[in-house]
Amino acid sequence: MINFDNEWIINPGNQPISFSNLTPGKYSLQIRVSDENGTWSKNFREIEIIISPPFWRKPWAIISYVILFIGIQLLIFSAYRRREARKKEATLQEFKKKKEEELQSYKIEFFTNIAHEFRAPLTIISSHIHALLEDTLSTVKNPHLLKVYNNSIKLQKLVVEIMQFRKLEKGKEPLNIQVTKPVELINEVVSDLDMLAQQKDIYCEIIAPDTGFNFRTDADKFQRIFTNLISNAIKYNNPGGFVKVRIKSVNSSLTVEIEDNGVGIMPEHFQKVFEPFGISSARKKGSFPGYGSTGLGLAVTKGLVELLKGTISFESRLNEGTKFICVFPDVHEVNSGEMIKDPVDELNEISIIDKTGTETMVENSERLTGKPLILLVEDDSEILVLLRDFLQADYNIIFAENGSEAYKKVLSDKPDLIVSDLMMPEMDGIELCGKLRENFDTSHLPIILLTARAEIEDRIAGLKAGADSYIPKPFHPEHLKVRIEKLMQLRINIKRHFGKQDINSGLVKEIPDPFFQKLLSYIDENIDDETLSSEKLCDKLAISKSSLYNKTRAVLGTTPHSLIYRRRLSKAAALLRSTTMTVSEIIDHTGFPGRTHFYDLFNKAYGCSPSDYRNKPVGN
Repeated sequence: MINFDNEWIINPGNQPISFSNLTPGKYSLQIRVSDENGTWSKNFREIEIIISPPFWRKPWAIISYVILFIGIQLLIFSAYRRREARKKEATLQEFKKKKEEELQSYKIEFFTNIAHEFRAPLTIISSHIHALLEDTLSTVKNPHLLKVYNNSIKLQKLVVEIMQFRKLEKGKEPLNIQVTKPVELINEVVSDLDMLAQQKDIYCEIIAPDTGFNFRTDADKFQRIFTNLISNAIKYNNPGGFVKVRIKSVNSSLTVEIEDNGVGIMPEHFQKVFEPFGISSARKKGSFPGYGSTGLGLAVTKGLVELLKGTISFESRLNEGTKFICVFPDVHEVNSGEMIKDPVDELNEISIIDKTGTETMVENSERLTGKPLILLVEDDSEILVLLRDFLQADYNIIFAENGSEAYKKVLSDKPDLIVSDLMMPEMDGIELCGKLRENFDTSHLPIILLTARAEIEDRIAGLKAGADSYIPKPFHPEHLKVRIEKLMQLRINIKRHFGKQDINSGLVKEIPDPFFQKLLSYIDENIDDETLSSEKLCDKLAISKSSLYNKTRAVLGTTPHSLIYRRRLSKAAALLRSTTMTVSEIIDHTGFPGRTHFYDLFNKAYGCSPSDYRNKPVGN
């Protein structure tokens, strides 16, 4: 069989010819015969045999297999792409959700900061109104009226800024475009700020090559923009400095530059300048000396500039000055009809508030003996004046404007109590409180936190830091005074009771200093140890003998040695009253070195022998 077996095969007689396992293809079967002598003929017969493949191996089947394979690959790839698309969509949805949460958190923080700005002026207003109610003089002559009025103006300005900011955010601030004279508008702004400039000895100059040109804009919003920029340039300038306003019209656009030689802005805070509360936050880190605005002014200013289709930018060098550049294109059409005046925008806090009465905080170097010393920590000078006026009749007062300065004064002046604001530059009230509690020499001092943040989370944070009291603004002055008196009286009671033999366990728990809790616990746990002494206490608590002595004298009014024996006598008295133990057993349980010593101390403390004390009625 050609193409299967090319060798001749002798087939036995009368047997069929068979081939198996033939693969599909063409074959030739050759046959020849032999005679009876075994001689094979030279001629042969040939039969062509074609074996067809099974249907699953035919070309069309193979093509189907290829198509099927490609289809499966495409299905797998399509499924993979759909899965990746779903994953991408899920990631996008999660990102959007996160952004929405961040936006919501930002809004909450925004209005929390607004509340903070409201509370400080409200504190001053309510306090002065309280003073007015108690004052018997005529209200016309009462000096508190001006302060009340000034702070009411501050509140009104805050409301205006909130309204402006919200309108700009929602795109609901209307434009009243009219033909105006920009130089005259800015002249009016500078005139309104003239009193503020004179108070700070700042020279203001307007530079305009052409003073009579016209420009189409919203006069009210235009003046709002430059009232804020020029007032900032004055407020954050140095005495004797200058503010230059350059106005020029070039190529159908108006350019206004406000340049000063004031404190400048730190480069790392450039991106925060136009953010709501961006500069206020930077100020807490000490980068904007003397900054005291709401933190909304520049955000509103930027919004107003963009509403007028303009751009605002700035250049600044620290301690050299700042230049704000505003460019307004002439693209607006004049409104038909009269301009609409918003009555709330007519408020000009800068020109109304009289700051000539601001008092300089000067500490009295002559402190009256017998009066406790209180440290007031507050970055608002008006609140410092208010607290000083209210407390100085009963206490010696010292001041600090931030937590860092306060900590130094605590170490140097050793006050009896601290009243601190929460939000301050450099070091806030929480940090100050924690630092004082961590220091062995200051951990016992009573601390009152005053703050505009009245949320429960803030209260918990303050109390966790170790504050004895947390008073939200606005507060009633009598509330603060009573709280100070109670904390001072508590310290006096602690000293008085630790000077006695029967120590009030309730007062022990009132001591906020964890050191004393640890000290008293160690004494009580080792009360039966005859070798317990002040030296052992120093070793256990890892402090010097002089520090332990000064600390116990200052807070408990006794010495460490005396404290140990008072605790022993108190424990012995309790055992005499509550058990049937013999005196000898009680002496062993309380660590007295000898019977005679115990009887001598007990007689001095309780005026009788241990046996007589046990037999006395409980009330005596």
